[in-house]
Amino acid sequence: MSRPKLYPQRVIDEFENIFLLAPNNLHSQRLNRYYKYLTKPLKSMPFYLIIPLSVSIAMLAYALLGRLIIHLVTLLQHGF
Repeated sequence: MSRPKLYPQRVIDEFENIFLLAPNNLHSQRLNRYYKYLTKPLKSMPFYLIIPLSVSIAMLAYALLGRLIIHLVTLLQHGF
């Protein structure tokens, strides 16, 4: 006795199409090489780069703008 299908074949095909991505083409060999060089670490370990970068940007913004950044964040929190 065969098991009933949980998802129609149409849905399964659509899920497979979601993960099919064409390679990035920037129409320039130098730009393609530079793009691949920059994005390779982001694909393998994104949080090792994103978290320190975001913390350093936040600290720099606080050092440069001081209390203005606190008022801006408070305003944005109340607005959304």
